[in-house]
Amino acid sequence: MPFADVQAGSWSAQAIQVAQQLGIVRGRSDGGFHGSDPITRAEFVAMVAKALHLDRASDEGSIYSDTKGHWAEPAIDVLTAAGVVEGVGNGAFKPNQQISRAEISAILARLMVLDQTAEEINFPDTTYSWARAYIEQMAGADIVRGLDDGKFYPGAAATREQAVTMILRMLTVSRNIDLKLIEL
Repeated sequence: MPFADVQAGSWSAQAIQVAQQLGIVRGRSDGGFHGSDPITRAEFVAMVAKALHLDRASDEGSIYSDTKGHWAEPAIDVLTAAGVVEGVGNGAFKPNQQISRAEISAILARLMVLDQTAEEINFPDTTYSWARAYIEQMAGADIVRGLDDGKFYPGAAATREQAVTMILRMLTVSRNIDLKLIEL
């Protein structure tokens, strides 16, 4: 059943529908998707884990001091153990903190092995970003894109619809499958 708050003609509607069909996303408690809302670190990691079928519980207990008993603890722990996600220092993960576009690029880049011959994409606002190499790598593979003004906004909080779209692009590239994503 499609989310009532996702307009059929919106740029992200098809990605959200595919992600829902694949079991990557569920709606919020009110039944809506809320695509323009910021996404948290926990929500994004859980989506990635579901997309890769890695959302199983760890036998070792929580890796971070602030994720013990958190609903996303299994996904956070498994992706941390795999070297895909990192904490924020001092043994914390900050699962409820908004995730940035740069952080998403880094996580997706750590999941993939890409041919180094991908087109080089430079954004004018990533020159001094800690994630510049990740952002350029993912942009070159057409997994992440800049906004209409040609900038990437690495420090900006990512939205739920942006996150879902980037995950599906990553699946399309990494699995060499066609998820019927028309200009997402």
